Amino acid sequence: MTMLALRKKVLIPLSILLLSAILLSQVSYVKCKLEYQITESYINVIGPNFEVHVSPAGGLVGYFVGGVQALEKASIFIWGPGYKYNKFIVDYFTPVEDPKIEEIEGGLRIITHSKCNLPQYSLFLECITVHEIYESGVVIINHTLSAWKDTSYEKMASRIRLSVDMYGGAKLIGYKGGKKVLELELPKEFKGGGYYLAKGSYSILSVSIPGTQVSLLFISFEPPLPKRVEIGDDRKYGANYFSVRVRVSGYTFPSSGMKEGYKGVIAYLIFPHMLGKEFNDKAISVLQKQASVYDYISKVKEIAKSEKAKEYIAKAEELARDVLKAICMGNIDTALKYAEDAYNYAEKAYRTESTMVGVRYIIIPLIAYFVIIFLVIRRWSKRYKAIEGKS
Repeated sequence: MTMLALRKKVLIPLSILLLSAILLSQVSYVKCKLEYQITESYINVIGPNFEVHVSPAGGLVGYFVGGVQALEKASIFIWGPGYKYNKFIVDYFTPVEDPKIEEIEGGLRIITHSKCNLPQYSLFLECITVHEIYESGVVIINHTLSAWKDTSYEKMASRIRLSVDMYGGAKLIGYKGGKKVLELELPKEFKGGGYYLAKGSYSILSVSIPGTQVSLLFISFEPPLPKRVEIGDDRKYGANYFSVRVRVSGYTFPSSGMKEGYKGVIAYLIFPHMLGKEFNDKAISVLQKQASVYDYISKVKEIAKSEKAKEYIAKAEELARDVLKAICMGNIDTALKYAEDAYNYAEKAYRTESTMVGVRYIIIPLIAYFVIIFLVIRRWSKRYKAIEGKS
């Protein structure tokens, strides 16, 4: 065998091996049935009927359902000092390390770490974002934002952009503490006027389009009940999208800046889907029930003193947490069962504590009262007999 032939024999398999390694570094398959690709611009997660583009800076830069863009961006949005710098963190934060990707039950977890250093705007921030993406299409985003130097801003929000082409004419409904408090139609055409379509306090937003197109669920976890949610029409400024902004500055974050070392959390759930209005309504119903369960649990916890009542409360809290997990897995019926079971355990805790309170403050004092009466009567009876014997 000549030297040239030997080189060919060695180099060809080596080239194939290197090419395979390159391809594997770009596309990974995991047991949870989600595929992901790492590009220079984003991590592309591919599900059964959806694609999610995750920014290395923290947040989403696209969500596609059935090949159609259902969501343009979702991330923290900051208005800089004097409103001279107003952008999503995905637009100006710089990644400081490679994204970490790990498998979780029913999905993937992607952790990104980024920073901004803009002395001209007094913006010195760092963000660690955990993105949990499930096979069902649910995405939970948790931003931990901190200041590594004193930072100034005008205001801050978590913000999502919704395409007008997709959601024009859709019905948007807002819920607060299990009750419907808002219902409006997102206008197909911009007829001029102001930016705001609605302002209020909503923990859950649902957007439904008649027919079989994409519906959307948006849930805010931190803050758990946002005090100011703004729904706007960005066609006012020449853009072709609607915005949902959950204001956090002045509520869960300082109103006009963060001191060095300050750290806070913004967390929310996004779920665009093509499962229809019935599914959407059922999911909302379960989430409303979960909100009621949490409210009931908090009230019962205030009076729960006995170990048995505390045991029931712990079980109720565990099941209430499982409601969200079941929704993430796309199991609405299971989620409803968890919510009902959680309520039943909270009710058991209440009944147990009520019984104990009755025993502690009514039955025991009543028994003590009769014992004292009995002893008094017995004592006077003995005295009477003694007096009668002497006479």
